[in-house]
Amino acid sequence: MTRDVVNVPDHISLDEMVREIALQRPFADYPVVTGDQYAGMIGLDQVRRVPREEWIRTPVRQVMTVAALLPPVTPDDDVLAVLERMLRDDHRLIA
Repeated sequence: MTRDVVNVPDHISLDEMVREIALQRPFADYPVVTGDQYAGMIGLDQVRRVPREEWIRTPVRQVMTVAALLPPVTPDDDVLAVLERMLRDDHRLIA
């Protein structure tokens, strides 16, 4: 886990995301923002599912997982309980 969070604007193309963010700051998943609001998550596995020739015209918002679909977690949640829930429900990402 990192304290230096790298956000991805929802309006940029997948091509720009990969070139300007993922290649510079390699992580498996990135939080997506609309303005200054958390909007969801995007993973490199989601990007790879889009044909490379379409990256330049495909916005991040079209591929990302919206926050409403991710299991919510609060700072007060017990970390082991969250991990158990992630494993039980087969969730790799949480919000």
